[in-house]
Amino acid sequence: MSESINYYGEIYKRKINKDSPFLLVGNNIDGYIDIDIIGFENFIDVESRLLSILSNLECRGEWDVKLYQIEKPYRIYKKYGYYKYPTKSKLIYEHSYMNFKSIKSILKQTE
Repeated sequence: MSESINYYGEIYKRKINKDSPFLLVGNNIDGYIDIDIIGFENFIDVESRLLSILSNLECRGEWDVKLYQIEKPYRIYKKYGYYKYPTKSKLIYEHSYMNFKSIKSILKQTE
């Protein structure tokens, strides 16, 4: 007996303004991460610092880190009392405990 499984995936491309500011927001879902909120002046600043920040994470349990392109002025809101996100923002990148091992193996390959 065989069953067919249908899978459908979509890839979204986001256009970013490389001159706008960016925020890296760390969320302790049910664990710990040593990043709270880190600001970047522009995309060149993101490119120069983001890999170093991600490779030196101290974390455990359930957590995530999200990179947002923001427009000023903005505010940081909390959902569920602890989950932070900025207003006037566009999500650019997400990294979490679910894909932590894969980023570690990628970093080892680049050394």
